[in-house]
Amino acid sequence: TLQPGAVQNAAAGLGITPNDIIFKDDRLYVINSGSHDMNVLEVAEDYTVTSIDTVDLGIEDGRWPQHGAITDNGKLYVSNLSPPGSVSVLDLEQLQVSILILVGRSPADVMAIGNKVYVCNSGYHDDEYDPGTVSVISTTSNSVEKVISVGVNPQFMALDPSGRLHVVCTGDYADVEGVINIINTEVDTVVQVIQIGGQPGEIAIAPNGIAYVAAGGWEPDPAGKVYSYHSLTGEIYHGPDNPIEVGLGAMRIVAADDNAVYVACFSADRVYKIVGDTPVDSYEAGDEPGPMMIIE
Repeated sequence: TLQPGAVQNAAAGLGITPNDIIFKDDRLYVINSGSHDMNVLEVAEDYTVTSIDTVDLGIEDGRWPQHGAITDNGKLYVSNLSPPGSVSVLDLEQLQVSILILVGRSPADVMAIGNKVYVCNSGYHDDEYDPGTVSVISTTSNSVEKVISVGVNPQFMALDPSGRLHVVCTGDYADVEGVINIINTEVDTVVQVIQIGGQPGEIAIAPNGIAYVAAGGWEPDPAGKVYSYHSLTGEIYHGPDNPIEVGLGAMRIVAADDNAVYVACFSADRVYKIVGDTPVDSYEAGDEPGPMMIIE
């Protein structure tokens, strides 16, 4: 509970390696990469959860589903890591994969905007990275209508208050550092590149326009790292040289309506709350917390 910050234990069994959570009409859809399936959970008024279904997302084909997004017409688009990179399309009423759309190599995050779905293609294979791209899928034709070139290893996306799409390109964890590519979704072209540096991961943009990026921080680092910048001006507030420090292994992040952000710290087994540029609280969250969702 965000106010007053109490932890309420309401657990439901999931598949292997939950990687993304989507919320729609009092239901949570949890995509499990390791078991190649999706749990469907019902959320009660007291925020307890009940398992109501498990959906096969390609167990026999070993698709390794990653992320998902629901479109306005009630379709769920799920990226599949295994080659060839693809996106599964499910109808939320039938809960079956009806269409498989080929995209780029090793797709990651998915974002639905109007009648388009954007898919990050990380390009990862054999410990190397192809040039990063974003596939733009038309929900009318269910085909890729454009491919946008971005930085190395695009992983996560978020919309800023002006409707531009921020694509986090993590780099290759060695010689190439991270950048943020900003796409104008009206014309689907990159209009700005922010040299954030380091190894940025999941991004959350608060209503006030400040973008926060979970950026790891693993032993022997003294703390986990969160970067921040202004999503409209590109001004960097916190980067690799002056990160906001949280628990080790800052991997996933969400923003609340009051501009506070919450960071899941994998190695610290805690979720940290940040207001402005200051961690103000933390909560026990079980072993190795991962993807999060705020339900109002």
